[in-house]
Amino acid sequence: MIIINDLNESRFTLNGVQYFKNYFTRVAGNSLSIYNAYNTCDVLVPFSPHERFQVNGSLFEAVEELQAALVGICYTRNTLNEGSPADQNNIGRVISFGELLPQNGLYITREEASAKINSLAEPITISAKDSPVNFTFTREGKMYGFEFLGGKGIWGSTSGSEVFPHQFLLKTLYDITPEDITGETSGATIISLGEVPDGNFLAAANSSQRDFSDSGIADEDGTIKSYYFTYTNDSVLNFVQFVGEAGVYNGNITTDDLVSSTNSKASPIIDYEGVLQYGKVAVSPARHQDRLTGMITEFNGSGFKSIKNEAAQTFKIAEPTGNHEVVFPPANQNDSIVYASQLQNEVNNYLPLTGTADGNPITGNIEVEESTSIFHDNGFYTSGIIVEDGGVNLYGYDTTGISCYLRFNQGGTGISFSSNSSTSRGIRGQQDFTHNITALDYTQKKYVDELVGTTIPLTGTATGNPITGDIVIDATNTIGLKASVAGEITFDNTQGIAISSDEGIRIDSGAGGLTISGTFTTIENSPLGYAEDLSSNYNERSLVDKAYVDNIATNITFQEVLEAGSEAVLISSPVTIQTDNGINAKGSIGLNNSGVSIGGQSGGVSISGGNDGLVLNQLNSISAGNTADIIITAANGGIKYSNNPIEGYTDRSLVDKEYVDNLVTSGTGFGFWNNTEISWLEGTSEEILFADGTFADIGEKVRSQQIGEDTGTDTNITTTTSLQSAVWSLQAQLNTANSYTEELETKTTQILLNKAYSNIVLTGNTSETILTSVLINAGTLQEGVLQIAALFEKTGIAGNIYHRIYVNTIDSLTGAVRIASLNSTSNARPFTAFCRDFLLRNNTIYGFPELTSSFDGVTDTVGTPLNATLNISQNFYIIIAGVLQSADDTLYQKSLKITFEKFTA
Repeated sequence: MIIINDLNESRFTLNGVQYFKNYFTRVAGNSLSIYNAYNTCDVLVPFSPHERFQVNGSLFEAVEELQAALVGICYTRNTLNEGSPADQNNIGRVISFGELLPQNGLYITREEASAKINSLAEPITISAKDSPVNFTFTREGKMYGFEFLGGKGIWGSTSGSEVFPHQFLLKTLYDITPEDITGETSGATIISLGEVPDGNFLAAANSSQRDFSDSGIADEDGTIKSYYFTYTNDSVLNFVQFVGEAGVYNGNITTDDLVSSTNSKASPIIDYEGVLQYGKVAVSPARHQDRLTGMITEFNGSGFKSIKNEAAQTFKIAEPTGNHEVVFPPANQNDSIVYASQLQNEVNNYLPLTGTADGNPITGNIEVEESTSIFHDNGFYTSGIIVEDGGVNLYGYDTTGISCYLRFNQGGTGISFSSNSSTSRGIRGQQDFTHNITALDYTQKKYVDELVGTTIPLTGTATGNPITGDIVIDATNTIGLKASVAGEITFDNTQGIAISSDEGIRIDSGAGGLTISGTFTTIENSPLGYAEDLSSNYNERSLVDKAYVDNIATNITFQEVLEAGSEAVLISSPVTIQTDNGINAKGSIGLNNSGVSIGGQSGGVSISGGNDGLVLNQLNSISAGNTADIIITAANGGIKYSNNPIEGYTDRSLVDKEYVDNLVTSGTGFGFWNNTEISWLEGTSEEILFADGTFADIGEKVRSQQIGEDTGTDTNITTTTSLQSAVWSLQAQLNTANSYTEELETKTTQILLNKAYSNIVLTGNTSETILTSVLINAGTLQEGVLQIAALFEKTGIAGNIYHRIYVNTIDSLTGAVRIASLNSTSNARPFTAFCRDFLLRNNTIYGFPELTSSFDGVTDTVGTPLNATLNISQNFYIIIAGVLQSADDTLYQKSLKITFEKFTA
């Protein structure tokens, strides 16, 4: 890009480099070159297309327009480029920028004004005749007029010169009037909303589509375009400015996009007296500057501040606590206010409440009267020092009356401590001084306890204060328990007494007896035994030893047991027969009054009949356990009945070979004919036997059937046609019909659903709701193109509508996959068409981006295409859903059409 800007009367710039205006321009076709007027070999710009030039921020559609703009910029004489003739006539210029955001309750500063100009999309061109130049801004109903001191040039944006705060001078500040908005220099477009009785101008503004695409853009005169709504309420004409982003709005203007500017009752305030009459209270501080010194004094509600360069000094006025009058006395001579810091340095013999400064201690004594206290009172605990003739007291007491005193007594009587608290512990240490104690030091309780140890009183330990540690006695010593009458060792322990010794425990008693009382006695690790044979002294309650038991129970036989008693009555458990080594056999034999039962364990029950076999003569039964089988092994002939029990068979009886042979007829097969059961095909006679006992010739049955061929006519099978040939012919024709069906499905569109609705209505809520759902059975679709089209009607204009299409394996939105979405762009649109094409391949559904603003999705070029899993080999649902943005609106689904086209080979 070739960028040329007019700099001043004698110079211009080319791509930022300055040149004198000594250059001519030449046109050739659609191109233009620039060369030195005094040296044609000095070509500044070779022939270049006109669209590559930008002059003073402008582009040109024709080379003629470019030539006209450059003539006066590249070369100048007194008669060219409107130099500076004596009769030059400057014309003032006002450029309005409208509302300057944000609305923060603060005044617009020069920094904010310059930042606005530098952020413009296009620069502002100011000529030499534009003088003075004023920029106007509005904020919260006030008009700010800044005089621009930068002079001619191209200013602002990224392509113009940067403007700075010092180039702005605030000249006027007053309330906006309707004339300020409707004036010729405002650049405002007025949109009348008429009478708005309830004052809801937002709803009125959203009643129609509004095109604000050029809001904030400079027009051909350099004026910034702005838009205002006007409405009348209580005979007052109100102005509301649009301050949102540029664009087209379809009922979606928000409160943040509009700012109330002024009304027909407003009048400008132009002087300080008028300001005070209009309102005597201002939130923003008032600032006054001395033009000679630059000192600024700022007044605000809590005081005033003096400012000079980077330094500032603030004077605060304390909040009043009542109605008082403060009088500043007149000075008899030039005087100054005395600060606390200055007073402290100049006034002698006083001690500051904050204490003395570091390095400036008190050098003399502080003498006080008798019984004078130095104390601290924090509201709960008071402590201090009392100085009196009797000595010095350190004391402390709380609000409950508890007190303590430490007194240094006069006359060498020592130090005393006293307290009226019954729980006082006297003088105590805050840490352990045990390791520092010497002979003349006062000791702590811990030191005494560790030195003396814990003692057991001669009178015994107190109740509830037992010995908690071990008592260790040397093995060579004996503990003697002596008393004049009786002696006892008692243990109050619910967990028992444990007495242990590596060499055993011996308890001697002169009376010859040992009594152990309690619920039970446990002997651990080794058995309890007698030192000698005491069996001659045993009674019924004696504990006997092993030798006594062995002597009594030796050589008792089963015969002796039976002789002692051959019957056992009411024995619930069976008799168990054991092997010689004491291991249970794999089974049991139960003997009771019900008979004999044989039960097997994991190996089952095995009964061997020997050479003569096993004979069951009674009505006995053989049964297996829950998981075991009964296996009967027989030789050669298997299991046989001894006679013919056919008359006694039931449905659960095991039958023999003879019974089966008598019932089953020999033949070559069985089947069905025309839903009639065929029992058997008798040998090779080509006859079939039906369940009712009748026979029929196979050929006759076949000849009675009609088989359709692809000629469109029915042909009878001749009498010579065999059954096998007939079946083959039928199969061939079926294959041909299937191929026709597949070709038909490939070359035509299958209409899965095409239905109109009159009763599907959504209203009264803003939740996503299923309108219709269609079940697609497994295998209905193959790889191809699925098309879904729906038509909706909407009443009400309170909000927009969201239309959605899902697929799911169940008839629910839970877990559903959204494959299409259409958000209505206008809340006033009565009818909405919604259609999508989807590609089905490899159990995946493809399509346009799921969320797009067009009804068919075709115009979306930036969204992510749909790519989701859809298994067409199983049942699934196509679900149509809707979402109201306002519960006051109503949505009707009018129709739904679903079609499918299979891919061709």
